[in-house]
Amino acid sequence: MVGDSGTSVIPALSLAPFRATPTGLVISDDVPFEVWQAYGAGIQRVGSAVPWLIGDWLNYGERRYGETYVQAIEATGMKVQLLMNYKSVARRVPISCRKESLTWTHHEIVARLPPPEQECWLARAESVDLSTKELREALRAEKGAEDPFSAAVRRLVTRLGDLLTEAPTPECYEALVTAHCVLQDALPLCEAPG
Repeated sequence: MVGDSGTSVIPALSLAPFRATPTGLVISDDVPFEVWQAYGAGIQRVGSAVPWLIGDWLNYGERRYGETYVQAIEATGMKVQLLMNYKSVARRVPISCRKESLTWTHHEIVARLPPPEQECWLARAESVDLSTKELREALRAEKGAEDPFSAAVRRLVTRLGDLLTEAPTPECYEALVTAHCVLQDALPLCEAPG
């Protein structure tokens, strides 16, 4: 959709008296303070929701259409590693476990845990206002150091993610994406029992 000035308009964020574009926000001169303030709060909420929205969108696309990261990269312009992370965390952390008062990173930290443990850790982080660093440290302290096998698999997952940008052909790229996803999903199974 193109606006009056020839600039693309983002319909989902364009509500009179605001016209959002990829390069800015055009605001009418007669906006009451309360409306201006509420729109600002809405922008912040949208910004913090983007990882969830994209992750859930990717998971739906895969379930419904079998779409791959190639289509998602074309649609969003984002790097595959970021898309894979959004998709993985959104798949692992059920909507019912997600806490609006916590950041995406809080959820990412607990994503490899079973949902009941996720709920427990997220509730703890929320109730005592744990930073992401504090949450990570508390989890590490309770779970103990990572075993060498899991550490090796985790490094392999990271390396495969790095190789995605170097894939010489689309077929090689798709194979690397598949291998990366399989290993990433298998990682919790490789971890030593606590």
